[in-house]
This record gives sequence, structure tokens and C-alpha cells, in this order.
Amino acid sequence: MSIDLADRPAGLMIGAASVLMTVALVFHPMAEPGSPAQVLSQIAAARLVDGIVHGTIIGLYILLLAGFARFAARLGLDRPETVLGFACLALACVAVLGATLLDGFVTPDLAVRLADADPGRIEAAATVMLLVSTAIQDLTKLALVLQAAATIAWSLPLLTADRRGTGVVGIGAGVLLLAIILGANPRLMPHLLIGVLAIQGAWNLCVAALLLGWGTTREALDKQPG
Repeated sequence: MSIDLADRPAGLMIGAASVLMTVALVFHPMAEPGSPAQVLSQIAAARLVDGIVHGTIIGLYILLLAGFARFAARLGLDRPETVLGFACLALACVAVLGATLLDGFVTPDLAVRLADADPGRIEAAATVMLLVSTAIQDLTKLALVLQAAATIAWSLPLLTADRRGTGVVGIGAGVLLLAIILGANPRLMPHLLIGVLAIQGAWNLCVAALLLGWGTTREALDKQPG
């Protein structure tokens, strides 16, 4: 079975990004419950860490998108499910960009600007922060649903190739992810988010393994059973 050396960098990008994504989330700052003024003060104090964590996440999603672009090409862009999967992941990256900008940059910047505000302004700002928090949650859920859909779409071609097991794992992971995400109502808590990314990351690592040389080529994908 032939190996295309161009696949190896893509596999490394997907593998590294998937592992580092979970690590980055471990360092995600969390504000303790308190009054609006106390919460804003905590968010303002964690501004630098917030920026580093969310900036890293944006960079890692760029790596994921680049790596999966190669994977989609290897599956065959003439396959509708392959194009659908890539479109889902691309839209997921847009949703992640929105969520990370709001969570890691807009929210801390607002907190810093309101650090010395009078109580009346802080109370009014609490409503704005609630709206921003809700937008972050919804964008994050949208991104994860789109990623799960991409996983399912990309697993379909593998079912007719010599990597049928990877395809079954991908479909199972995608369905499980959709069930978890859509059932997380109303908030997707950090521990649940890490679990979701761990499941998604397991599939990503399977794809990374394929691209690193243990996987399938387009010729193998064209081998139909029988």
C-alpha cells in the first residue's frame, strides 16, 4: 500500500492539535461564584491567561483544519460525504473563532474596563455579560455538533475501505458526541467539555494514525467489498 509523504505532516498536525487542545482547556481560568463585582474582578485578573489559552485554541483549530483538509483530499473530494465533512469542520472553526474571541478577549476586556465602575454600572454590565456567556455556550455547542457531523460524514467512506473498524469507531463517536452535546442543557460545563473533546480527540488520533502511514490510500477506499 503506497504512502504519500505529504500525509505525514497532516497527521502530525491533527495529532498534536488534538492532544494540546485538551491540555489547553485544563488551564482555562474559571471564576468562582460571587457578586457581579467579584466575578468581574476575577475575570480581569485572569485576562492574560485567558488570552493565552484562547489564542492557543484558535491556533490549534487552524492546525486541525489544515490537517483535515489533507485527510479530505485523500478520501476524495469527488465524494459528497467528504465535501460535507469538510464544510462542517470549516463552519465549526468559524463558530470556535466566535466563541474564543468572546470568551478569551471580549469578556476579559469588558471586565478590565468595568473594574473601577460604580455599582450601578456593574449591575447593568452583569446583564451584558450574561448575554455574552450565552452566546459563548451556543457557539461552542454549534462548533461541537458540526465537528461530530464531520466525523460521521468522513467515517462513511471508510466503511467501504480496508479501515472499516475506524469508520465504525468514527460513526459511534459522532453519534455519542451528538447525544452528549444536545443533552447538555442549558450549559456545557468545563468537565463535560473536556470529556467531549477527549472523545473527539480519540477519533482525531485515529485519523492522524491513518495519515502517518498506518492508514488507507484512495486506492484502498475504492476497493468495494466482494
